[in-house]
Amino acid sequence: MYAFQLFHKQQFEQAFAEFNEYLTDPAEIISLFGPLSANIWLTNSYNDLNAFVKQHRHFSEPIDFVGVKFENALHELQRYLTDLRRVFQTIFRRSPDTLLEVQSLVQNRLILKPVHDLLIIVETALLKAYLIDNNNTLANALLRNQDNCCLPSEVEKELKKHHRRQDLILFYEKQNRHRDALQLIKSTDSLNSNDTILNYLSKLDNNDLQLVFEYVQPILKTALEEKNNEDLNDILILFVGEPTPTSPSTLDAPNSRTIKLDPIEVYGFLKDINQDFAIRYMENICYKAELGPKQRDIHNRIVYAYCDRLKHLSNELKRLIKENKNNQQDIYEGIYFKVENH
Repeated sequence: MYAFQLFHKQQFEQAFAEFNEYLTDPAEIISLFGPLSANIWLTNSYNDLNAFVKQHRHFSEPIDFVGVKFENALHELQRYLTDLRRVFQTIFRRSPDTLLEVQSLVQNRLILKPVHDLLIIVETALLKAYLIDNNNTLANALLRNQDNCCLPSEVEKELKKHHRRQDLILFYEKQNRHRDALQLIKSTDSLNSNDTILNYLSKLDNNDLQLVFEYVQPILKTALEEKNNEDLNDILILFVGEPTPTSPSTLDAPNSRTIKLDPIEVYGFLKDINQDFAIRYMENICYKAELGPKQRDIHNRIVYAYCDRLKHLSNELKRLIKENKNNQQDIYEGIYFKVENH
């Protein structure tokens, strides 16, 4: 209780030293900072503490707790939470199911909390503090730590609030929320480009194949219409899984990387858009060893595709010959008409 009195008197360094010594419930300490706690994630602690301090004003936050006062307290909070995080991480790694005793001001007794729950509270509050303090270096380090315990709903909320769209895309990727990530890319002028979309799609696999098709289709159709070889080659790389020659046809593509996307599904998708491009895709994968039993099917489909293509070209040639004959007949009749009239 003495620590809360020190906090009220703006003696922040001494207050956090007391909090640390008696292992005060971090949720109650964080609840002293409205911008960090006054929402859903710590509603109970925040409301309980507010109800308590209404009866005990000397435990409340300082008067006019803004500006320099708030900044000084926030820096002390960051140091305190960093130390707590180190302790909780060590305990969690040794025994994830450990329960810890923490001192509750509101309940005036020791209470048990799972160490994992404490880590969630501490790391989520740290992220919020870093973002409020514009400490991008530490915020980025925490976000990119694959083992961080930050509450996902709060991470998303904070990144949106602070307009950190690139970090939000990485967060969505980590959460396997790929549609949300791609929608955010498309709606952000500075990020919305074919290169960015194709680069993101290259990280996906068969589990998200329909999503890949959905976002590749408009890029592919436009590239075919505009004869944009750069985009066409990038799309081929996406499906083949490796750099490919820029020539229309090749049967000696290297086998260095594994195909991630089902080739039969990809071929069917490409064939519905452009048969020539679908053939080009099949030519680039047909000798890949990892195709296994599918390799014979791929070879058969290439043969059928060649036959269909030849049939189409043959019909086109017949049409042109017929048109040419009709044109010649018209010319002959025109000449004969002129001679007769002359």
